[in-house]
Amino acid sequence: MQVLLALNDKARFDAKKTSISKFILVSSVLFSTLAIIVAFQNPMTGYELSIYSATPKIVWLSLIISISGSLFIVIYQIYSNQYKLNNLWLWGLLVLLYNRVIILYIPYIRGIYSWRGDNLSHIGAIIDVLKDGHVTETNFYPITHIFLTQMHHIGNIDIEYIVNYSTGLFSIFYVIAIYLLSITIFSSKKAQILSTSSVVIVFFAYNVYLMPNGWSQLYLPFAIFFIF
Repeated sequence: MQVLLALNDKARFDAKKTSISKFILVSSVLFSTLAIIVAFQNPMTGYELSIYSATPKIVWLSLIISISGSLFIVIYQIYSNQYKLNNLWLWGLLVLLYNRVIILYIPYIRGIYSWRGDNLSHIGAIIDVLKDGHVTETNFYPITHIFLTQMHHIGNIDIEYIVNYSTGLFSIFYVIAIYLLSITIFSSKKAQILSTSSVVIVFFAYNVYLMPNGWSQLYLPFAIFFIF
């Protein structure tokens, strides 16, 4: 009888922990959505010295809370071995990925034309391909510009949208490729989850700017996945 009572208490305790985790996940999604709404409602109205200071603080605060909450779920699932019982860790990763997309696209959500770096040069190179019908001898990244030009023709998408948003898509693909690679290399599910979650919250310049060599690095884990 005492054993049954102990099992019932444990079951109720686990159910309560699961309910709390679900509440944190839902709250994280709501905070992320709040960040998008506020960013949309506060577009750029002129020259901004820094996007970080010009964007309302509630946007960054909401993203920090959301990232912290979803990351907590992933870490807690691993620490408590709850990942063996449910897939809340996967939802935590998806929320982290959701926040990654928001952070990458906040400049465009607020109406900024393009990132700095070589983005404008790539826009010009694509315009040259469209105008001349071929790449010039001085074009060092012909495949990239041909690929983007084809996207423009097939999807009838504005060139600046293609240039601005394409790297973010490669960044998302990079995270997916890391997950595929991790389940191939690691036999431990803990290691698979940790390796993927650590990548989701890490950013570098290649996740932001249109850089052909950066694209190749973002694609590299997927190529290694096929080798294994």
